[in-house]
Amino acid sequence: MTEQAEEGIRPEEKDPYRTLAQNLPGIVYRVFIRENNRMQFFNNMLKPLTGFVAEELEAGELCRIDSLILPEDRPRVVDAIRQAVSGHRPFEVEYRLKTKWGEIRYVTERGTPIYAEDGKPLYIDGIIIDITKCRKLEEELRQYRQHLERLVQERTEQLKRQIREKEQAEEEITFSRKRLRYLLEETRSAYAQLNQILNTAVDGMCVTDIESNILKVSDTFCRLFGISRSQAEGKKCCQVICCPFCHAPSQCPIGLIRSGKIEQYEGSVEIESRSGQKLFFELTAKPLRRPDGELIGVIENFRDITERKRADELLRESEEKYSTLIEQAKDMVGIIDGEIITFANKAASNLTGYSVEELIGSAFFRFLAPEVRKGVRHLYRLLLAGEKIPSTFDTKIVSKEGVIKDVEVSASLIHYQGKPVVMFILHDITEQKRRENEIERLQKIESLGVLAAGLAHDFNNLLTAITGNASLLQEYSRSARYPLAGIVDEIQKAARQAKGLTQQLLTLSKGGGEPVKKPLYLAPLIKEAAIFASSGSRARCEFTLPDDLWPAEVDARQISQVINNLVLNASQAMPNGGIIDIQAQNIVVRPEDKHLPLEPGRYVKISVKDNGVGISPKDLPKIFDPYFTTKKKGSGLGLAITYSIIKKHNGHITVESRPGVGTSFHIYLPAVEREISAKEVWTVRETKAAAGGRILFMDDQKMVRDIVGRILTNLGYEVVLAKEGDEAIELYKRVKERGCAFAAVILDLTIPGGMGGEEVVRRLHEIDPGVKAIVSSGYADDPIMSDYREHGFQGVVAKPYEIEELSKILSQVIQEGEKVNLG
Repeated sequence: MTEQAEEGIRPEEKDPYRTLAQNLPGIVYRVFIRENNRMQFFNNMLKPLTGFVAEELEAGELCRIDSLILPEDRPRVVDAIRQAVSGHRPFEVEYRLKTKWGEIRYVTERGTPIYAEDGKPLYIDGIIIDITKCRKLEEELRQYRQHLERLVQERTEQLKRQIREKEQAEEEITFSRKRLRYLLEETRSAYAQLNQILNTAVDGMCVTDIESNILKVSDTFCRLFGISRSQAEGKKCCQVICCPFCHAPSQCPIGLIRSGKIEQYEGSVEIESRSGQKLFFELTAKPLRRPDGELIGVIENFRDITERKRADELLRESEEKYSTLIEQAKDMVGIIDGEIITFANKAASNLTGYSVEELIGSAFFRFLAPEVRKGVRHLYRLLLAGEKIPSTFDTKIVSKEGVIKDVEVSASLIHYQGKPVVMFILHDITEQKRRENEIERLQKIESLGVLAAGLAHDFNNLLTAITGNASLLQEYSRSARYPLAGIVDEIQKAARQAKGLTQQLLTLSKGGGEPVKKPLYLAPLIKEAAIFASSGSRARCEFTLPDDLWPAEVDARQISQVINNLVLNASQAMPNGGIIDIQAQNIVVRPEDKHLPLEPGRYVKISVKDNGVGISPKDLPKIFDPYFTTKKKGSGLGLAITYSIIKKHNGHITVESRPGVGTSFHIYLPAVEREISAKEVWTVRETKAAAGGRILFMDDQKMVRDIVGRILTNLGYEVVLAKEGDEAIELYKRVKERGCAFAAVILDLTIPGGMGGEEVVRRLHEIDPGVKAIVSSGYADDPIMSDYREHGFQGVVAKPYEIEELSKILSQVIQEGEKVNLG
């Protein structure tokens, strides 16, 4: 912008406070008179002083802060500001306001009205400073002085009475002398307290006699003027400090109070320190009187306002720095005249990729995305016509490199070089929009929860009957060498696939399930899950898993499922075979890494890459949506579940893909700081054969009770069946009363309308602390199933289960009592 153009910018079009105002000691504001007294704050002092942020304050008669002024002070403040505006002069007014916490604070407000060329007020620039502590100290000093005056008066009356009584009795003379000594001690104590008040006062305080001789000064007074106490006390005021009153004795506050012309003095004064530095003070002078009213001196209070004066100077100088502030702004600031950009700051180049020279003189709307140009042009024309438009709105621009960016637009109509133009600010919100879309995607996944959970639970009950019968039929047919064994094998295969589907639905229903995390070294888990998932395919896994890989806080079963899903996808993307490159590495996310929506800290990054068919650009944004798939076979749940699990682990997942080149998935999981032992690495335990005994089995479904009863009988157990909690507890009591015992109890976790497994096992422990209980449920990812020992169970088995699974868990619980999880 040329110097001539800068001179054409009117003061009211500038925003001078943004950077410099942050270090000022009060609330720096601007009130736009022509905009219904809209108030703008230029620093962060509003909340520390009032407890409110700007958005919480309602508009008052003058501005937002008006609503906090005490009602009894508000008319005086309003009148002072109005007189200042109409009189074309600055104002200073002191008043009280009420904070958000209900506290009353004293503040002083200084402001300067700014006017347009036609003489009408545009806005008021001002600053509000908290003076509560000073006022409270003044009030305490006043009250304490009154207390001393009352005390001295009371003591004087007592002395008079004692003198009169001295003539009546010699005994009372001794008492009077003692009383006098006591009063002297009290006076000394009061004098010491007065010294303490003086020396702890925030402002400089000076006590003089009526002849201007300094009797007492505070520590702050000495510090302000760079003198010692001995250099001040006992000397004339003019020998200690050089103020304008030294050259105009007739205006000296001490002389005016002594002559009775004024009761007290308040005003500003400039004083030169001994080092030659000019200091500015608010001076308050009040008379010091004896109890009988005789004037014996003057108390002067010097409040340092040098910094406030300097702040005023800085505020004036800031107007000259308006152009610098605009150029340093992080957001794009520009001016449009007739749809042509006539001004743009340096930030415009960073946002659009075009140089400032390329932007100026170009049509503004050519930089917008085609689909938004019509709507933005409509708002632009409304603004030129004087109509109201939203204060901010979102749109899209296209950078020089062709990248579409989301921006927030703030536009206003101003007068520039004698004609109306539009000034706009563009704030880049691309990253914010990306995060919002990611949250929306997660919410979409979680919305399927209720339906999936209920469906999976009922489905698992049916599958228990199917798989149980199939297991029995398989056992019978094989032992008799019937040809039905192959058919039964197919039934079981289909049932297992259905079980896998319900596990996916359950995982999806809980947004990945609430993970039961523990610190693990991921390398063994990654390798085992990947090899299992790729078995039977033509693809081959190659691993880069460093020995120093940090442990991560994860649910081993869920992360194993994630690796399984990604490797399975990679295998299917390479039907003719290929290499699945699986890597892991330690990374540190720093605050400046804005491309990752993660908290700063240590993470383990896992990458699964293939060189398969890839994913088209139009499908890439939808791959984590439930039931979306491009495969002829598949449920479309794998990646949705993967996404949910990673989010539940406070991690992040990204994908890169090019059709015909391949796809790469990258997972970020939070690492833990401490080292972990080899015992904590994910393993699978072997179990022993069944041991026999009496089993109590509880389930609300008759078909489940029947088939499991037959399975347990076939395994050699004696079975007692119960359909709900009360019946199970009663059966357990009867057997125990006969001197017998159950080898184990199997309890369904959920009994609609009745007592479920969690309450039953608690009651059974009251009856028999040695009870061995196994929890069973179709809700395989219920927290109790993951943390069953905390709820009194020794084992867990998820529906549907087969003979072999049930045999293993019973054998383990009965014979060894160790943890086994076949969920």
